[in-house]
Amino acid sequence: MPGTDLVTIYALMAERDGFSLQPTLVMTAIWAAFWAVPALLVAALAVHRAGGALTPRRLAIVLLSLIGGAIFFRFFTGFGIGMSIADTFGISGGDGSVISALLPYVGQLSLAGAAILLGWAPRVVVRPAESTVAA
Repeated sequence: MPGTDLVTIYALMAERDGFSLQPTLVMTAIWAAFWAVPALLVAALAVHRAGGALTPRRLAIVLLSLIGGAIFFRFFTGFGIGMSIADTFGISGGDGSVISALLPYVGQLSLAGAAILLGWAPRVVVRPAESTVAA
């Protein structure tokens, strides 16, 4: 609603659609914590000495998966407020910003990159064991 301040938009949504901002804020906080905490833990483990098992490839797989998952599940976090805006103001939906329109592609590319890296494992050459029997 161009030209309308946020307080007025929320008031109209509450009046016409029964919208409440509190559940949306709670869901957003849960979503943010659910994805930020693991990302910070992985980043902390990567810079710590104990993170030796976290190779660059594994780190990329985990972080790309976290990015893809967070972007995918942001849809569910914002669905309620988006539907309330659509019902209140009679709009058909769609993304109002270029960034929001590009995020699904970034998420899909992140998950695809993680899948490619997961399948691109280093090959181990198997050599036959040396015989201890004297010839």
